[in-house]
Amino acid sequence: MNIKKFTRKLLIFSIVAILLFSSFIILTKNNSSAFANSALLYLPANQESSEMIPLSDEDITVASEVLNFDFSIYNESNYNKGKVSAIYDFRNSGDDKTVNMGFPMVTNLDSYKENRPTIKSNDINLDYQTFVEDFDLSGINGITFEVLLDGLNQMQRENTLDEMAGEICSLNRDINENFKIEFDIDFRKTVLYYENCYHYSYKDTSQKESEEKGHIILSATDDFMMFVVGESIKNVNIYDLDDNKIDNVWLTEEDATLQDIMNLDFDFEENINNFIAEEYRNVYLDHREVQEVGCIDLSELVLTINNKNYIFVMVYEVNLLNEGSNMLSVSYDYEGGYDAHYIPTVYQYKYISSPAKNWAEFGTMTINIITNENNPYVINSSLEFKNNGDNTFTSVVDGVPENNISFELCESENPIYNENINNKFNTNLFIFIVAIVIGSIIVIGIIVCIIIIATRKKKIKRDNSDNGNSDNTKRD
Repeated sequence: MNIKKFTRKLLIFSIVAILLFSSFIILTKNNSSAFANSALLYLPANQESSEMIPLSDEDITVASEVLNFDFSIYNESNYNKGKVSAIYDFRNSGDDKTVNMGFPMVTNLDSYKENRPTIKSNDINLDYQTFVEDFDLSGINGITFEVLLDGLNQMQRENTLDEMAGEICSLNRDINENFKIEFDIDFRKTVLYYENCYHYSYKDTSQKESEEKGHIILSATDDFMMFVVGESIKNVNIYDLDDNKIDNVWLTEEDATLQDIMNLDFDFEENINNFIAEEYRNVYLDHREVQEVGCIDLSELVLTINNKNYIFVMVYEVNLLNEGSNMLSVSYDYEGGYDAHYIPTVYQYKYISSPAKNWAEFGTMTINIITNENNPYVINSSLEFKNNGDNTFTSVVDGVPENNISFELCESENPIYNENINNKFNTNLFIFIVAIVIGSIIVIGIIVCIIIIATRKKKIKRDNSDNGNSDNTKRD
């Protein structure tokens, strides 16, 4: 071996490897840190609030509305959470009548369950139906309730999950330890849901191009569960994490439907359950249609459905008398967004007021904001607010505001944008890359030294051996 050539090649290879690795780190770190900035430092509101959707009935007008944002009641537990209440004074110039009304909000299923609106007519609680759809709330700005309700009625769903029959597979007994389960599956004939598995591996065992067969290994906890729709899985074996087969453990099978699986995680009223069922069914059909190589993680599916924002429309009946005021109120908890690029942090709130423009007539709108001790100031608002003292702010508008209502709360009247936050990430990134490069050079240097020393020792030993043989020859 030519030690010089070998060392030169090794050094060149090492330098190229370091440069490539550093470039990869720079690219991936820059991309992820930008995303991390957004995730850690800026969080949009998980709810959007909106005005009640107007009726296209010229007899019904809004004499006034009082819109309250009260952040004082959650002063300690949640800085960006408040109570919104919209109080309407309706007038009916026609005969006494009962009408359907609708109130929209955008939120996710978890927030809806925790923060369900309370709707009252003349201080009497009203029951309501909730419709849920997957579309943008901004699209309702110019819509009337009759048009929206007609669209919602057309979208009413039939739940067909009960038709998707399969088998729930679980262990026949508790084993109180994590384990691995292996089996064969034909994805052209089977859709598999699983839960409480923390590792998944797949090997394609198809012998023909038309096949979609595989061998799957799942690492799971002892509360593991699978739901198999279609052909049963085959060649099932269960091992501990050291690959020893576990005796007297097997899968039990119980007939069930996809509806039964959904019921384990969701329990809402019929309209919402039917919507969630459609989400489940769409995932199932996607897998059947594309015959995707893989399985459906129920935990991720539930998390995705729970955390995704949908539009919820509460539909209710209101009796409107011909004489005097007909008071209606809608109240609910509202969590805003925040931007931690500012010092101190800024909390942001938006309210879509534009639908109110579509009433036959709209009197005055009074907006009250009650702040808490942690964030007492109203800043960057779309309206001019009067500071009444005692952490209360008021704005009165004739008719409906020209633009949708937005405002921010903060601990300071003049928060400072911290431009160094991004630089801090870049500095940390630079230090990280330098450390990687220097560490790599040191390790490679040590390896090269070891190789050189070992090679020289072999050469010295070989030379000594040759010299010894030469001396023996001379003696002879």
